[in-house]
Amino acid sequence: MILMSAEDHSNTAVAEHFGLTLPSVGYWRKRYLSQGIDGYYDISCLRRPWSYEDDSVATLLNKVPNYKSRQAKD
Repeated sequence: MILMSAEDHSNTAVAEHFGLTLPSVGYWRKRYLSQGIDGYYDISCLRRPWSYEDDSVATLLNKVPNYKSRQAKD
């Protein structure tokens, strides 16, 4: 979602690609804009269980330009 947003795809295009609703895409985009990548780590707000392994997520996030590891902040 972050990468598609960075490429200027519309919320509609992102929603269709991931099978999400427009409000969900808008919610996560706003969350990313206000909190950065850290906004994606608060999984307590998710409505369904996390479906990806942490290592897979870390690998993908490390491909995002200007991403700083949460571990580097600790």
